[in-house]
Amino acid sequence: MTERYWAEWSGRCQYDGPWASELKRSLGRRPAQGLARASGVLGDPWSLQCALLRHLAEIWRQPDEGVWETRGGSQHFTFSKVMAWIAFDRCIKDAEEDGLPGPTEDWRRERDAVHALVCADGFDAKQDSFTRIFGAPGLDASCLLITAVA
Repeated sequence: MTERYWAEWSGRCQYDGPWASELKRSLGRRPAQGLARASGVLGDPWSLQCALLRHLAEIWRQPDEGVWETRGGSQHFTFSKVMAWIAFDRCIKDAEEDGLPGPTEDWRRERDAVHALVCADGFDAKQDSFTRIFGAPGLDASCLLITAVA
């Protein structure tokens, strides 16, 4: 399968909250496992990862459903945005460490934009804590993982 196939595939996918984030996060570990040059059912994994990041660059600013099942509808969940930051950050590292081609400057801009937004809108200075959703004081256990993954 080609990069074009995965670009078209990712363009048809709807954002699926935490599952999409977890997939992007797990792909960040791919080069260390020796899959960068693998071939098989998925074709070139790096092309897939690049296609997913192109899609993520288009959608990360949108509200999502978050990690937990909620009834409040789509919102800007802090942890979802952190997972987007991780996806960009890990792909930059993969490209640089493994000599893989990719628009790393674009990814840096996206990573930095996500980081700035999370720090501005996902952090409550009064509580000295990251919050569940942007602009609201509620806390969430998922935010405890931010220091472990960032």
